[in-house]
Amino acid sequence: MIKSMTGYGTGNASLGDTVVSVEIKAVNSKFLDAKLYSPPEFHGLEMEIKKRLRQSISRGRVEVFLNYDGDSIDSGKKLMIDWALADQYFQAFQSFKERFGIHQDPNLSMLTGAKEVITVSRKGADPGETWRKLEPGFDAALKVLDDMRQEEGKTLAIDLAGRCNLIRELTQKIAKIVPQTVEAYREKLEERIGAIAPQELDQNRLNQEVCYFTDRCDVSEEITRLKSHIQQFLRFLESSEPVGRRLDFLLQEMNRETNTVGSKSGSAEVSHTVVEIKGELEKLREQVQNVE
Repeated sequence: MIKSMTGYGTGNASLGDTVVSVEIKAVNSKFLDAKLYSPPEFHGLEMEIKKRLRQSISRGRVEVFLNYDGDSIDSGKKLMIDWALADQYFQAFQSFKERFGIHQDPNLSMLTGAKEVITVSRKGADPGETWRKLEPGFDAALKVLDDMRQEEGKTLAIDLAGRCNLIRELTQKIAKIVPQTVEAYREKLEERIGAIAPQELDQNRLNQEVCYFTDRCDVSEEITRLKSHIQQFLRFLESSEPVGRRLDFLLQEMNRETNTVGSKSGSAEVSHTVVEIKGELEKLREQVQNVE
């Protein structure tokens, strides 16, 4: 069954004493466009998250949000004080004071602001270990998202199938109208000739005119192709594979055949039916934009 590109899922994971919430939002898009929004502690997980998304989602705009309660997660960063270097700075400040007769004593801001006295150790947490802890929460959110996409896909499939069946009925209606149109044309042509010059009625010439009109109005090939496209469209709706692009292509072909039928139309009734079909095709096109 087809899936919608729209959905939302949440999950939770534990990193020690910290609970991390995972939110995944998906909307329609021509291609897969994944974005991660998270505190800096999780930026190293972006490639792993996108890899996991590609395994479940073929296209759509997907946004992943990672958040946690509390001030921070232990990222492994630590302040390091080089006491030996601080002593050297202090002695240097004292030397400056004595040499130049400066009366100000070295203060805390001078020492803490001195270059490389205080540094930050940037040995962060292992991204692989962090991902292993977050993975259950991420998978739970992805499962909720997928369930929502499947459920909406069922609703979409019912609506799309109903409109397809209506188009098929309208197509069959046209197939029945065309022969009637040809016969009506023959009768009208005979009446006109009979009213103007009945003695000049040439049956062979009449048959030629009717044959020309029949050939001009013949839409049997277009009707056959249109029915074939409809049948294929309905088969795709049962597929478990992403078929949104193929459905969109079929709609383009169906629209092309419908336009040709309209251009060959020999009656107002066919023209009106073509307008109905085009209206349903437009509604199908709008719905298909949300099919994965």
